[in-house]
This record gives sequence, structure tokens and C-alpha cells, in this order.
Amino acid sequence: MVVQTAVNSRQDVEYLAERIITTLKRPFLVDQREVQLGVSIGIAISGLGQRTAGEIYKQADLALYTTKTLRRGSYQFFEPSMDDAFKQANEIRSDLLGAVARNELSLVFQPILRTMDLMVVGAEALARWLHPERGNVPPDRFIPIAEETGCIIEIGEWVLREACRVAVTWPEHISLSVNVSPKQISQPNFHDVVADILATAGLPADRLLLEITETIFFSSSTTIRRTLQELMEMGVRMVLDDFGTGYSSLSYLDSFEFQKIKIDRSFITKISDAKEPMPILEAIMGLSRGLALTVTAEGIETEAQLEYLKLIGCQEVQGYLLGRPMPEREFTKRISDPAKKLMPMEAPAKKFR
Repeated sequence: MVVQTAVNSRQDVEYLAERIITTLKRPFLVDQREVQLGVSIGIAISGLGQRTAGEIYKQADLALYTTKTLRRGSYQFFEPSMDDAFKQANEIRSDLLGAVARNELSLVFQPILRTMDLMVVGAEALARWLHPERGNVPPDRFIPIAEETGCIIEIGEWVLREACRVAVTWPEHISLSVNVSPKQISQPNFHDVVADILATAGLPADRLLLEITETIFFSSSTTIRRTLQELMEMGVRMVLDDFGTGYSSLSYLDSFEFQKIKIDRSFITKISDAKEPMPILEAIMGLSRGLALTVTAEGIETEAQLEYLKLIGCQEVQGYLLGRPMPEREFTKRISDPAKKLMPMEAPAKKFR
């Protein structure tokens, strides 16, 4: 906690917050290893003595919670609306604990298509939560809370089990992609859980692709690295998700035998013309060819984006232009009609896990 006095303006507070963030970000050495920290800050400004120290502390804490939720590594000033948001988050947190047991969760499947002929070659399983009172709770609301509380372990296992049960009914050439969190993989028995799920469903291991992000490697845990190796030895394929948004993607590709990378949608949204060169995307494609990796581009929403990705040789595409996330029955109908390629255009939507 920092108490700042003799404050003349809001800018004085911002200046101090920025100094703290900048100072703590500077790398330093611990046992000859370079370490870098980050910091999130919540700020409350007292008035003319009308608030108690406890009230100011609570408001700063709420602002900190908001910072960590919206944008880590920055700062936020307390706003009255944060109190309501915090209460809602607490209610969601409480309700989420029994969501699996109450059968409130369901799965939708978003098609992954082969770029050259737009035929479905896979699907990504995504969780949805229909609350009996709140209705549909957006994934960007409940997934972060599930991560925070540890519920993601139970929810993630349910998603894997249910998705494999569905995928075994699909044609053999259609693979299943499932997002897994660092907390799931850090469980010592995660390899056994996956093996049991595949055996129960009767799904071959090589039809399952687990999508992970670079955040998994931020931990030096030997358990995580051993689990990843065991899964790959079992035949499960690994996908590095949100490629290009982190700092050490190349070293991860060199250390682990990924079979696929997914280009982050932030790169795809910048494609406005199929003839306009995108050096970063073309470099990613060149790298993938050298490493014999399949590349999936997600977030395809326009014909220009699709045409450009075809031009540079991207093997797979996924997005609302080509197929929205859909219930099991609708996806099954989709893949039962090979002649049906493009789905009707949908309003663009942010990807949620």
C-alpha cells in the first residue's frame, strides 16, 4: 500500500503510479538469472475528510480488482460503478461453483476449414453457460472467474469429456480442438485424466488437439513440461494458440513439438485488401513451412481476409465468415453435407474460451 500526500491534482497521482510501474518493470538479477516483475495498481482519492481510512482502502482494492480484470500492468482509479461490478462478480463466482453439477453448461462447436477448398477438417469446442436467472452469461465474464477460483479444473474436465463424447461420432478426418488452461495442465494427474477421457469416449488420441497459450510456459514447473511431453507421447497433438502476441514464441516452438499454431485474430483484423502485403503474416507462414507446422488463422470475417490467407498459403481458417459456433446437432448436420461450405455471414464476435 502507498499513501501519497500533498496531492494537488489527479496528474500527481498518475505520475506516481506510472513511476511505480516503470520502476518495477526493470529487469534485475537473482542468482544470475534475469527476473522481471509486473504490477497492477488500484487508486482511491480521499476527499475533504469525509471518508474513513477503511473506506478508502476498500475503494482502492476494488480499483485494483478492476485493473487486474481489464488490463494487468496498468492502473485504474476507483469509480462507483466498480462496487456493483464487484458484487456481480461475487455472485457469478458463487453460482459458478455448482454450474457443472446443475447441468447449466453446454458446448458449441466452431468449424475449422481447409483453406484451399473450404471443407471442414476440425472443430473447436467452446463452453457456454445458461444461468437459470441471469440467462446466457458471456464467456468473458465466467471464464476469468473460473480461472481465478480454480473452477476451471472441473469445468475444463467436463468440456474435454463432453467434447470427446461428441467428436467420436464425427468422420475420422475431422479433429477436435479444446482449450486447456495452465491450472489444468499443472495438475499432476492431468495426463491420466486425458487418457481416461479418450479411452471412455473411444476417440483416438491423434484426433484431439489441445490448445495452449504461452502463459503455460511462464511457470518453470517441471510438472507442466513433463505433462506436455507425456501427452505428446500418447499421441495428443499440441497447438500454440494466440501466436504472435507473446514475447518468446520462437523459443517455445524450438523447445516443444507443436503440430500447429493459431495466428491471433489481432493480425487478421488488419487485413483490409487481399493484395496488400502483411510482412508479419508472411513471415509466420515462412517460419511454419520451415518447421513443418500447420497454421490456422482465426477470426476470419471478410472475403478479403480469406483471399489473402489463401494467397500466402495458410492451411486452415476459422471465423464467423465461415461458420459461427453452433450446437452439436447443427454442427453434425453441417459436416454431413460436404457440398455446403460457407455459412451465412454473421456479426463479428470476439473469441471467448
